[in-house]
Amino acid sequence: MDKENYIDNILLDITSKLNINISKDDLFFFTDGASDSIVFKLKNKYLVKAMDDITFKTQLEFLTLYSNISYFQKIICLNTDLKYICFEFIDGECKKIIPQADIPQYINILKDIVSQYKKYSNEGYGYLYEENNNWYEFLKDEVDYSKKEFKDLNIDYEIVDYALENIKKYSIVPKLIHGDFGFHNFIINNNSFKVIDPMPVIGDYLYDFYFALLSNASVLKNLDITYILSLFENENSNKKFSLYTVVLFIRMCRCHKYDIKNFDIYLNLYNNIKKKDE
Repeated sequence: MDKENYIDNILLDITSKLNINISKDDLFFFTDGASDSIVFKLKNKYLVKAMDDITFKTQLEFLTLYSNISYFQKIICLNTDLKYICFEFIDGECKKIIPQADIPQYINILKDIVSQYKKYSNEGYGYLYEENNNWYEFLKDEVDYSKKEFKDLNIDYEIVDYALENIKKYSIVPKLIHGDFGFHNFIINNNSFKVIDPMPVIGDYLYDFYFALLSNASVLKNLDITYILSLFENENSNKKFSLYTVVLFIRMCRCHKYDIKNFDIYLNLYNNIKKKDE
């Protein structure tokens, strides 16, 4: 089926499910980061995403499990054969610059979201349906992938390798987390904060929390790291520090790849990390 006929079939299905009339003028197409995805706004009211099989299954699994969390997109309708989901359309923007005064409220929102994640029973860890044997293996794979980005740079890998070894000491309660939980996937306006595009991971809920705070350079350079590591008092402090270090390294790689102008902010913070053990 060609793309045009595929979209026509999706529109026919939505027309039937929602009992609405749709014309070509009702559509506005977006360029999506995923090459196999088709994303368009419909009547300024709905957002439709047609996806590959794995992306469809993982997003549906995540959003169904967390349908009670108001921060996540709400599913209006879907079709498992056509592999599309129709969401409510969220008006707002992915803000690149976060004012310092706004950071405390976002910390509270992020803390609230990850605290609602549920235990997820599965034999593996890592990306949903592509699991590793354990949480350490998933993190090591992410770190090894990140190291490839730095092959021509003088990066002290001993810092992150030391943190990875420390993480081996601690067990976690596996939960289904967003997996790409960053400001690039937060739709913000004056009245709301919404999270889009899950890339579900089975793992430690704190991974999402640190990932989000380390996803934006304007947040990072104004962040009180000591305060951040003091949160979640029920968690072991060395475990938190080690996971924070690993996530910082992973986010540093993405900054180098996609936002090189802010790379020194991440590198300086990473190089100032001191090894910490119990």
